[in-house]
Amino acid sequence: MRLFTGLRAQMLALGLLALIALPWLGASLGRALLGEAAQAQTHNALSVANGVAQFLTGRPELLDPSLDPALQALEEIVVSRARLIEHAVRLDGKSQEWADLMGFADRHQLSKIDPALKDPPDFQSLFAANEEFLYALLIARDKHIVYRDRNGLRLYRSDHLRIELIDAEGSAHHYAISPTKAGWINAHLLKGDPLDGLPDRPEIRIKGMWKEQGDGFLVELRIPRDMLGPKLEATLSLGDVDEADAENPRVTLLNARHSAQPGKPASPPSAKEKPLDDSRGKALSALLGGFRSFAGQMVIVDKTGRELARLGAPGKDDGMQQTRFWTPWAHRLLPTAPQDANAQALARPVMAAQLTQPQAVWSRDDPLRAPVARAAAPVRHGDSTLGAVWVETPLDGLQRALERSAAGLLGALLSLMAALAIWMGWLGLAFARRVILLRDQLHEALDPDARVLAAPTPARAPDELGDLSRAFTLILVRLDEHNRYLAGLADRLLNHMYAPLASARAALQPLQDEQAAADQNAAQAAAQALQALGPLETLYTALHQSRELDRALAENDDAPFDLTFALSGGVNSLKQRYPEADFSLERPTDPVMVMGVQSAVALMCEKVLENAAQYAEPGSTIRVELARQGGMAVMTTRNLGPALPTQMGDRLFDAMVSVPPEGTQPPADGLWRPGLGLSLARRIASRHHGEIIAQSLDAPSGVLVTIRLPLAPI
Repeated sequence: MRLFTGLRAQMLALGLLALIALPWLGASLGRALLGEAAQAQTHNALSVANGVAQFLTGRPELLDPSLDPALQALEEIVVSRARLIEHAVRLDGKSQEWADLMGFADRHQLSKIDPALKDPPDFQSLFAANEEFLYALLIARDKHIVYRDRNGLRLYRSDHLRIELIDAEGSAHHYAISPTKAGWINAHLLKGDPLDGLPDRPEIRIKGMWKEQGDGFLVELRIPRDMLGPKLEATLSLGDVDEADAENPRVTLLNARHSAQPGKPASPPSAKEKPLDDSRGKALSALLGGFRSFAGQMVIVDKTGRELARLGAPGKDDGMQQTRFWTPWAHRLLPTAPQDANAQALARPVMAAQLTQPQAVWSRDDPLRAPVARAAAPVRHGDSTLGAVWVETPLDGLQRALERSAAGLLGALLSLMAALAIWMGWLGLAFARRVILLRDQLHEALDPDARVLAAPTPARAPDELGDLSRAFTLILVRLDEHNRYLAGLADRLLNHMYAPLASARAALQPLQDEQAAADQNAAQAAAQALQALGPLETLYTALHQSRELDRALAENDDAPFDLTFALSGGVNSLKQRYPEADFSLERPTDPVMVMGVQSAVALMCEKVLENAAQYAEPGSTIRVELARQGGMAVMTTRNLGPALPTQMGDRLFDAMVSVPPEGTQPPADGLWRPGLGLSLARRIASRHHGEIIAQSLDAPSGVLVTIRLPLAPI
């Protein structure tokens, strides 16, 4: 039985926690296998992307129609549809907020270029809408920007933007923007014939930002939707002027028209929105059709990020089943994707259009889902990039098995750790409770004089603490037996001492009286013999008093009594025994009630007062005070005289210790002191749950004895 309940066995059980290293090693092996599989799948995806890109390099016209003379140029007017967004666009002249929508941008250029134009203009347009505004972004290529003169009235003699809005009633409203410098811009409502470009008044509801950049400029516009009809019909015409000083400068117009049903969700351009040439579409479809068995996605984009062809759809990965509360944390046992800067660059197909070199990486976008391997290869034509091939394939084979095993392993570990934590907590509380109980039992079993008050009940637990409790109990039983033996020995000693002492004194006293007149020497010898009996009689009286005190404390029950009465009785008794001593008593007028044996407490007060009277300076006053402090009755006795011996310390209250204060002679009466008075006083104070302290006084020199006893409950 001890083999399973001892502390050593319990500590051995804690050591078995090392077994968790075995499943952890299994998880580490799974992590390594998944990492190798992910790297291999990533290389496969890169090989597929490179193969398709190499094919498209030989067919550049499939990505850029300008490289095929048989393809027609883009139309002068392209109808666009705004992308639906939920946030507001900040008009700051920066295109970062439009980055995710650039794949939907339209390019505008002249279908027939006049040879007289030195720098034919072209621009890209992009529309976006939320619940309040229609936003437009125009990125123009114009190496020669002409701004309007501050004092000029005509808006068409410089680079400008013409705006035509169709309201809810179908009426057209014409506006123009002709800035004097780059920065914030506002539109002007045109009056009369819109072709004249004469401003009527500013239209502050149409706001925008005109910013120069590179070889042209960028314009951001914000138009309230309440100025438009339900179809959000608007036409933006970019007017390019290269000869600002001419009387009638030549204006080249490029148009971008917007028309869409409001609230339609944004989606990638479809064949209906931006149709590809039939031959291009068939060629790209035929190319991707050869990879139908490919497990993943393959997307071909042009250099603007526009999606031209797609194979496959985003896989539906349900991730780990949420069967346990710890399941979301199981991915921590699985390998994490390497920290690669290319992971973000390959997150979406539109970002692959910016690459110049083939790249591949595997990553985990969601910790609860399988990682994916992504690769992208650019399609090059000379020094320029025509587009890119983006490939994504999920790693959901070995990953699924590892996720299930990791979730189960984590659940088992959490359950084991929870059980161990509860067990350790209970074990610690039980251990502490038993140690505290043993300490309290030992503290209550002994008094300050090492007398056994009550032996504790030995513990029955068959462990080391139980052995310790039983050992302490046995020691206390042996100590109690020894104390009883000493007590019986003292009783027998008193009985044996009483008769010889009484007989000796009875025989010597008459002899001293009879021989006093006849033989002086015999009388002196009898007196010396009687004097030698004095210490033995004093010792007998002290031992008898100690035994009587033990009987009184054992036989009498505690009862409330007035401490002032016991203290006054002790002072009066000492005044009679020491008439030369001067006692001063200060006490409360009302009773100071304490619990205990009144005769024992009175004896304690008498012993303390007697000690003060024996060593007080002649003619000095012994001050005795009684007061209440909190829940304690405090009695102090202060006498002037030599200080206590520094070498005594706490031994002053030990039995059979009697050392006079420093610098003093034995008491004037010449009687030997057995050293039991203060020992009895400490026993009585401890029996009544109090304390007694003696300390020296410096100025003036003396001794202060303080007794504290608990007040009786009211």
